[in-house]
Amino acid sequence: KDMGLVGDLLAKGAVEATTSVSELAHAMSFIAGIGSQAGLNIQEMTAAVAQLQQSGLSGGRAGRGLRQFILSLMEIPGAGPKVQNTLASLGLSAEKLNPRLQGLRGVIQNLGRAMAGSPDSAEKLTAAFSNEFMTAALALSGKGGAAFDNMLGRLKDFDGAAKKLADTMTDNLSGAMARLSAQMQGFAVELTKTLTPALQGLVDLTTWIAGFFPGPFKEALGVAALAFAGVAAAIGLVNLAA
Repeated sequence: KDMGLVGDLLAKGAVEATTSVSELAHAMSFIAGIGSQAGLNIQEMTAAVAQLQQSGLSGGRAGRGLRQFILSLMEIPGAGPKVQNTLASLGLSAEKLNPRLQGLRGVIQNLGRAMAGSPDSAEKLTAAFSNEFMTAALALSGKGGAAFDNMLGRLKDFDGAAKKLADTMTDNLSGAMARLSAQMQGFAVELTKTLTPALQGLVDLTTWIAGFFPGPFKEALGVAALAFAGVAAAIGLVNLAA
């Protein structure tokens, strides 16, 4: 049952992030361990990865970026004065950015409000944290955290999403195959119309010539007629393709 729910959640996240389930699952593989250590729930982590992918980070980059973001948050309590002073200047603290206490959504909301209230917040945080942290922080806390909230809200109704996605993909594939089949049937009809007169004439000519020869030669010429017909058909295909 749990695996089914995870599959539904990944399918819903992939749809909302306009990516594939495999891309989303690949990104999630980078954060499974650290997310568990930080006490984060899978729905918030999926929303975060989906938000990062929607902002332009591909599967692996989104996963690594979120992993670095979470690691940096967990390291804040033991960080030096530079980090602590930077956070204090923005009205932030280790407690406000603690994922175990606030959850991922709470951290993003606190960070988003702080960055929205300070024009030079990005510059200050960039000087204190890594580029990967900042890339994730800017994408997740955009519009004061409203972008992440929006994604999280869109993932709430994920029950049955895997089946819906599979049905959609099946319908699309069936439609594409039906169109291909119709095109191939039309091609076969046109090919037959084009080649039949020439092939029939070739076979008739060979049969007429065979009438002047004894039995064994007639059989050999019959085989030759079929061989010529095959060659002619092949030449016709090449010419049509050209």
